[in-house]
Amino acid sequence: MTLRITSANNPRFKRVRSLGGTRKPHREEHVFLLESPRAIAALEHDRNGFGRVRELWFEEGRGLEDRWSGSFEQASRFSLPAPLFSRLTSVKNSQGILAVVEYMPPELRIHDRQGRYVVLDGLGDPGNMGTLIRTAVAAGVDAILLHGPCADPFNPKCVRASMGMLPLIGLHRASEECWMELERGGYDIVGLAAGEGENLFETAFPPCSVVVLGHEAHGLSSEARRRCSRMVHIPMRPACESLNAAVAGALAMYATRRV
Repeated sequence: MTLRITSANNPRFKRVRSLGGTRKPHREEHVFLLESPRAIAALEHDRNGFGRVRELWFEEGRGLEDRWSGSFEQASRFSLPAPLFSRLTSVKNSQGILAVVEYMPPELRIHDRQGRYVVLDGLGDPGNMGTLIRTAVAAGVDAILLHGPCADPFNPKCVRASMGMLPLIGLHRASEECWMELERGGYDIVGLAAGEGENLFETAFPPCSVVVLGHEAHGLSSEARRRCSRMVHIPMRPACESLNAAVAGALAMYATRRV
């Protein structure tokens, strides 16, 4: 059954609209909006995903309720007139559907013998965070570990930049226990830093590897450096001081596939 909402004062409408805001205190923890039909459909078909669709919101007059009638049977459904729906979406040419998704990652388990992880150490920009999440899914990274004060991965800008990939990878805090487990497991913990250590493209990575990426402006924190077993750098022409954090992270993630 689809409930029709016609007022912007409706409490349900206000709650969902708050999920699209960038102020974290106004958003429910680990809950976010997905606006891509392809990303929403992926949650139904990918059994390894960590997202549960709690609600589906439709723009009236586009025939979408019938098209999605057999999907996410446990989700609550709502329809809105076009002017109201446009106040929920951040997409200029919306496709008329929104999903309210709850992120439910499993407990972190560090793999034995073989595993690839990425640590984001104080990464501050939600756009970079989302792009790195998308790249990590594409590159087959096992999980992303957040160290220090990072951007909120559930920030709408991050969710958009991830292209809906957020529910397809585990996000965890890099706790002291987590670092110790990586060290006990013999993981090669490699920090990416400008001009330091080996050339990224000339170094070998073992089957158990961790790439640590730092803050966009300040680089790796002293704590993260202490955890690293070695450093690598991306070679660049002298005129170029650095690369965008998401670009550098993408190069590093794919470099670890060369085992």
